[in-house]
Amino acid sequence: MTVKLGGYVFAAEPEIVFDLEADLAERQRYGGGATLSYVGHGSLRITLTGRLTGPNRYSDRDTLLGLLKSGAKQEFYADTIGYGSEASPKHVWIESLSFTHIAGKPNQVAYRIVLREET
Repeated sequence: MTVKLGGYVFAAEPEIVFDLEADLAERQRYGGGATLSYVGHGSLRITLTGRLTGPNRYSDRDTLLGLLKSGAKQEFYADTIGYGSEASPKHVWIESLSFTHIAGKPNQVAYRIVLREET
């Protein structure tokens, strides 16, 4: 199964979390109290977490950093969970990207990538 972001194909499938929040408006009622009303929802956030391993871990890290620095929306699909496909990928923005070099594990770089769905 494949997970692809821009031109980068993840060698090991990352953990994927979808996060969608409702936009609620609080309204004060005459005489006291308040009610909440649904006024829509924000854009879908997708969080990818995993580890880059092997001899290409630093070049993979630099490739992902390049996608963020480009400032362009990226094509994304994860056919393992049925989100987009190679023929019809979704478009996302890279919201944040972080890497952690793990103590005692010189051949691994942990990553956390937060994507925001194009709306």
